[in-house]
Amino acid sequence: KLPLERPLAAVTALRFSPTGRVLALGDELGQVWLYDAASGDKLHRVRLDGEAPVAALAGTPDGRLMLAGFK
Repeated sequence: KLPLERPLAAVTALRFSPTGRVLALGDELGQVWLYDAASGDKLHRVRLDGEAPVAALAGTPDGRLMLAGFK
């Protein structure tokens, strides 16, 4: 069990980076939360204009980029 800081809205997408080091959560407000998969520490939160729910998450093979798709 990881001590993750919870998003304020319902989680709509979940994905580990290809390297397994980062856990990404997308929520219904269009935010993407990035966590260190080993420690559970929040690394970053991105909120994009429009507040469309995050529908999908994907990462580049080298783990440098996380991509989000919206409904």
